[in-house]
Amino acid sequence: MTVTRKYYEALIGTFEKIASCKANDPTSFLEYKQELFSLINRITQFNLIPITFTQSTIELLAKSTIDDFEKEKLTIVNETHYELNECLHTTRLRYGGELLYYIYKIKIGLLNLPILELKEFQRILKQPEHYYFPESWDFDSEEEQIKKQKELQQLLKKESARKKKRKVNLTKPNIVRVEDQLTQFIADYKSYIFEHYPSIASEFSFYSKKVRAYFTEAMSDDIFEFRIHSYKTEKEKSSLAVIPDYYDFYPSYFSNLEEKTDKQVNAIVLSLSKKDFNLKNPFTEENIHRELVGLFIRNVNEKQVQELVKFLYKCQGFSFAQENGSNKQFDLYCENSREKIVFEIFHTQKSNLEHLSKRIEELKSIPKGIKKHFVFTAFPGDSVKTLLSKNGIILETLFHLTDQQFYLKNSVILHWYIKNKLPEIEITKGSTSIEFEGNQLIKRLNNCEKGKLSWPEYESIGMDIFKFLFSSDFHLYMAEEQTENDLKNHRRDLLVNNNFKDPSSFWSQMKSDFNARALIVEFKNYTKKLNSTTLFSTTKYAKKGVGNFAIVFSRKGLDPTAIKEQKELYDNDKLLIEFNDDELIEMIREKIFGKSPLERLESKKFEIIKKK
Repeated sequence: MTVTRKYYEALIGTFEKIASCKANDPTSFLEYKQELFSLINRITQFNLIPITFTQSTIELLAKSTIDDFEKEKLTIVNETHYELNECLHTTRLRYGGELLYYIYKIKIGLLNLPILELKEFQRILKQPEHYYFPESWDFDSEEEQIKKQKELQQLLKKESARKKKRKVNLTKPNIVRVEDQLTQFIADYKSYIFEHYPSIASEFSFYSKKVRAYFTEAMSDDIFEFRIHSYKTEKEKSSLAVIPDYYDFYPSYFSNLEEKTDKQVNAIVLSLSKKDFNLKNPFTEENIHRELVGLFIRNVNEKQVQELVKFLYKCQGFSFAQENGSNKQFDLYCENSREKIVFEIFHTQKSNLEHLSKRIEELKSIPKGIKKHFVFTAFPGDSVKTLLSKNGIILETLFHLTDQQFYLKNSVILHWYIKNKLPEIEITKGSTSIEFEGNQLIKRLNNCEKGKLSWPEYESIGMDIFKFLFSSDFHLYMAEEQTENDLKNHRRDLLVNNNFKDPSSFWSQMKSDFNARALIVEFKNYTKKLNSTTLFSTTKYAKKGVGNFAIVFSRKGLDPTAIKEQKELYDNDKLLIEFNDDELIEMIREKIFGKSPLERLESKKFEIIKKK
């Protein structure tokens, strides 16, 4: 039995016990609550299953007293029922041929509720997005309920006998064959890195790391999904283990398959043929060069970025010259026989809309015929793209420029350039794990369905994204979830203490201008753009006395009525800033590469002001 299955079945077992509890047996209820609380803590501690229990439910489970037995019991049953069903989707767990088996187990556990509690459960049901074979539990008598339980138990028995495991040819010679290949690949990877980049070797995601590899079930009978996880180790001691087990019940990318508290640095998934067990090398020189480029860009300053841009354009046949005159008008100037280009580089330099607008005005004196390129580390967003396009300025990113060399199969030119520059670079330790964390958030956001059913999942992702983007801006990141009273909808928002570090920061400005003693963040998982009504609903939080500023995370942005509402609210001394999926992903990427996402907030505010 895999660790993942063990914990999932333990959750079902505890769910069953809590549903069976009676008001006259408070001792058992408290014991089972503690059991569920411990399970959730261990699953979270070891990152075993992507669960999203609300903070209010966690606090209820931790409470050692009972104030309202039926309400507390049904809240826990409702939330656990939701989580158990959601876990059966491939966005959380991977398994084969066992869907009905676990659905029957969950239903049998739920039917431990008495008839009246079942009716109340149906009223407050937090319906899972992936709700397989839902049923109505309206029984006229206990006999009917018992009959239904017995029917389900018979179905469970048949399903248990029917489900067959796939035949797995995981013999010792095959395991050794894979281990030998992986050992050689990693040895070559480490040798190459040590030979060329010894000063930053430990920053590579599979160098001086604990590496664990797993054979996991795949959709096709012909292959395994072969997962390779990398973990940070104490004293940078390397190790490699190919686990000689077959995982047929395991978490989606990239939760742990074992009880591990080590910090995950990276993970790779490959297809492995069951026929020959030949492993494709994921540690090629080109892949090392990609990792090198990421490390370089995450750790360079503005001047070093300028030098990189010059190098990349020289590779295209351009020559560079200093601007004539003592007053420097732009960062770089280059030309070839066909065109002339001036560059503005925005790596650490401020690049909010207000600053960019001023810079565009200043560059209008440049003669016609000379192209203007603004270069950013990562894509700066549609509002910046629109502004630059309106003014005839070409937007470029460092990754687009460096990717061109990979498309040309010429990554070695980047390797030699960066290797030569490494003595000048100050590397910040741990940036690789930040990249992995950010990329995982992007995957979670992309995999989250839009609409009512996925609202809780979107809220959890949004809370994690806000913390990732902004927690370092505060002396102590203190956040509290606020839950609406309607248990059926179970809407949550986030309240963050505005104890900002920098007195000149955007957060300081919000406290001064909008009395934002706390920051309100609301999550709206609508399938369409927000309109004036759905946006305005956020203003109710201003009544809490925490200030007149709020941030809204949405999926698709604002429609014209919401934009108009946003402006009217600003005229009435209330500021609501909204970010859609694309903008959040761009901000995560900026954060990965060391740029403050606060400039996005400043740009959003400026957009509202300039359209007044």
